[in-house]
Amino acid sequence: MIFLLADLHGNPNFPGWQTFQNRCTEEDAVILLGDIRLNEPEIPNNEAYTAAILSSAKPVWIVDGNHENFAFLNSCPEEDWNGGRVRRLAPNVLYLQRGYVYTVAGRKIFVFGGTEPLITEKELERGFVNLLQHNFQVDYILTHDYYTRRNPEGGKPFEKMMDFIDEKVQFRQWYCGHHHLNQALDEKHTVVYDLLTPI
Repeated sequence: MIFLLADLHGNPNFPGWQTFQNRCTEEDAVILLGDIRLNEPEIPNNEAYTAAILSSAKPVWIVDGNHENFAFLNSCPEEDWNGGRVRRLAPNVLYLQRGYVYTVAGRKIFVFGGTEPLITEKELERGFVNLLQHNFQVDYILTHDYYTRRNPEGGKPFEKMMDFIDEKVQFRQWYCGHHHLNQALDEKHTVVYDLLTPI
């Protein structure tokens, strides 16, 4: 089974992470929806926290947030994985990069981490092209952020991207983090935080 968590912010005692490590099997995986904060020396106990994440015996897949050590994430080797490009942080830990559609256990998952100031035109183009290749049909959308208020006069690029997905892409469920809530916004959009949430 695939589970979701978000916004660990370097906390080694994060409830959902402890649940995943203690109760799930090596057949299960967790996707962390941003603000994981690996390898950030200014955070107390970050070295031990980072080691615990990277040494996980269970699969851990990371979507980036706005608070990350991007120099570390982007220094890791890149490879093909399940239809997209990832960076391998450790044997069982992958960084899922923006704009790719990954096929996992027969499910198509579109990933777009980060927040507005971090998004590049290249990543937006990659996202559009990959969604087009899948005929704008996926099972799940995974982002770090999601805006519930839109600017009818246009909005910023990431906002426009989310409008486009909502209007043009067929999907079963959209999951995000960032807001430090465990809450269903409506029947198709869910904010994830510290409760281990199954897809």
